[in-house]
Amino acid sequence: MNLLQISLLNRYIYSPQTWLHKLNSRKKIYFLFIYLFIILYTNSMYISISTTIYFILFLYYKILENYNIQSVVKYFLIFCTIFYISLLLKPQFLHFFIKLLIDIKNIFISIKNLHILHFRTILLIIHYIIVINIIFITTMYEDIIFSFLILCKKYKNNIIWKITFISSFASQSLERINLKFQYIILTIRIKKLIPTFRYHIYMYLILKLLEEIYKDLYVVSSLLYSRELSYKIINIKNIYI
Repeated sequence: MNLLQISLLNRYIYSPQTWLHKLNSRKKIYFLFIYLFIILYTNSMYISISTTIYFILFLYYKILENYNIQSVVKYFLIFCTIFYISLLLKPQFLHFFIKLLIDIKNIFISIKNLHILHFRTILLIIHYIIVINIIFITTMYEDIIFSFLILCKKYKNNIIWKITFISSFASQSLERINLKFQYIILTIRIKKLIPTFRYHIYMYLILKLLEEIYKDLYVVSSLLYSRELSYKIINIKNIYI
């Protein structure tokens, strides 16, 4: 079932483990998904504030983990330096500050003229993208699948079990396909092929990728058939505690 063990750890190469990873996966997933549901019915002002907070958290979550007195002193010194330079250049700074306020005012006027529904929709889209990215960066796909399986275990119908059974394979299969696709692009960039020849390489590598996907599907299907596994007999609700 685990087609590529390293695939589960691959995302930590690009996103090192932080304090967000240490939170309980089930509680974190339930909280964020409930929050995404509730945010649809809140005021646009609160959505804006929440989006800003999540955006800052998404950009600086590593800094928050390494929070210490040295960081505080460093940022305080930077602020004092900027403030001192501003005092030395007071006339120029005053002119710049007034111009900045005028620009901000014009931006708010433009936003105000937008239809409130458009503005709210844009905010919600940004909000969802940031929150879902935080979930995927800090949580393994298997944790998400089993968390919802435990939540829905009392509804033992075929649809839920089919979705869970397929998702448990798809989470790693899609990760494997994504890795292979990234390797293809990286290989072409490293080789620095000429544009006329690059097209043929792309076609060849895509065909090889499809061939590898077919082999993976064949292996999984053969494994399920030989062991006589199906969603009707599989019992994975107690694997994840």
